Amino acid sequence: MSDFNDYLEAKQNDMLQGLNTCAICRIEKIDYDEMKADVTPLFDEGLTLILNCPLGFHQNDKFLFRIPYEVGDLVVVVFSQRDIDNIYFDGGDQAVRTHGLEDAIIIGGVQKFTNPIAKEHVKDVVISDKQFKNKFIIKDTGVIFVESVEIIIFLSQKDVIIKGQKIWLN
Repeated sequence: MSDFNDYLEAKQNDMLQGLNTCAICRIEKIDYDEMKADVTPLFDEGLTLILNCPLGFHQNDKFLFRIPYEVGDLVVVVFSQRDIDNIYFDGGDQAVRTHGLEDAIIIGGVQKFTNPIAKEHVKDVVISDKQFKNKFIIKDTGVIFVESVEIIIFLSQKDVIIKGQKIWLN
């Protein structure tokens, strides 16, 4: 019975070996015109380069939130269950591949435990540099806070309106 269990376990490992689900990768090259990057999976001892991974960002039809990734950044890459070519190129026949390296999508960055970020504003929505010197914060109380060690610029093709019970200028 042990031989049969070993056989089944070996078969299962063989089947799962080619199944790509998610990987932590390092960005090797970025194309900002096409919004894609070449990445190296950290799990791959042969350092197989995965080419042309779309840069995912939070978006809908009207808004987007994009992170300016850099070469060397660690990112989470998922592998679509099915071929993504027909989605990214607006149509065409769907290929039969599943969880292929060709269907990798970068979905976010990775923060190492060995390089922690500041523990400020852990219950707030934050857009900030990692030193928290320049930040935009929405607190759970509704307060919106903007702080910068540099110049803050507001540009508008129309009016700039500031309203409040009291306006403090320093």
